[in-house]
Amino acid sequence: MTPIIPTANNPASATKLRFARRFLRSLSKMSKTRPSCPSSICVKKRSEGLKMAAYWCMARSVGSRRAWSRAILMKLSRGRQQHPHHHNFSMKRKIRRPTWLGKTKKKQKKKRNITCSSSSYDDEDEEEIMKRQTEKLREVVPGGKLMDICSLLEETAHFVTCLADQVHVMQTIAHRYS
Repeated sequence: MTPIIPTANNPASATKLRFARRFLRSLSKMSKTRPSCPSSICVKKRSEGLKMAAYWCMARSVGSRRAWSRAILMKLSRGRQQHPHHHNFSMKRKIRRPTWLGKTKKKQKKKRNITCSSSSYDDEDEEEIMKRQTEKLREVVPGGKLMDICSLLEETAHFVTCLADQVHVMQTIAHRYS
């Protein structure tokens, strides 16, 4: 893999670099607090801490110019106020799962019969479908419940781009240290 070098032509790589530095610092903090028990409970707590660290680092790298990053930082800082040592991602304390990360159990999707006829929406008009899909999108994007549709779409595009950058950086780190 090629190293992440920020350039004037690619400002997104500067965000990747900031994320990578912050994430590596968080990983080193987490490795110092490694639990002695190899049980599935400890592994689950550790993976929750890893997810929270990744989201926190990503939001901090983007800064407060985006609504989704402000929403993430606000939720995580609220969790820190309730648990003052929560930022250490220590395994001794219970890590609370933020609601915007999704539920632990997967919901089963309803099966829809899709036909090739002109009435494939089964008595639903397109406006209702768009409203429902917009509500689903509002649940996925942090802070999306407070946005109008144009802002929601813009923030979603940026959030997805940052998630892709996050995955790329994490893959690079995993490849380099494996």
